[in-house]
Amino acid sequence: MRLGRAVLALALVGAAFATAPASGAPSTFEGIPLYDHVAVIVLENSNFDTSWGPASAAHYLNSLRAEGAFDDQYFAIGHVSLDNYIAMISGQPANPLSGTDCLAVNLWLCVQPQRLMS
Repeated sequence: MRLGRAVLALALVGAAFATAPASGAPSTFEGIPLYDHVAVIVLENSNFDTSWGPASAAHYLNSLRAEGAFDDQYFAIGHVSLDNYIAMISGQPANPLSGTDCLAVNLWLCVQPQRLMS
C-alpha cells in the first residue's frame, strides 16, 4: 500500500509540474496548437491489445484516442513499476534501487539518490 501511495504522490507532483504556468511570455509556433491541459493515461500490467485492441472492453478509453494524441511507440524502460514512473516524469534512468522497486529498502531511502542527482 505504501508503494501505491508513493506512486500516486509522484503522479500528482508530475501533474502539478505539467500544469504549472511557464515563466515569461508564452512562445507561439505557427501550426502548433496551444494546449490548456495535458493528461497522460498509463495503463499497466496488461498488453496493448487488451487495452487498445479491437476486442478491448475499454470502450471509453478507446473513444478518447480520437480526441487527442496516441503514442503507440512509448515503451517502458524497465520491468518493474517505479523505474518507469521516475523515467516518465523526470527523464532520469533507474538507479540500482529504483530498478528493483526498492524491494530491499523502504521507498524513502530509494528515492533519495534520485533527488540528489537532479
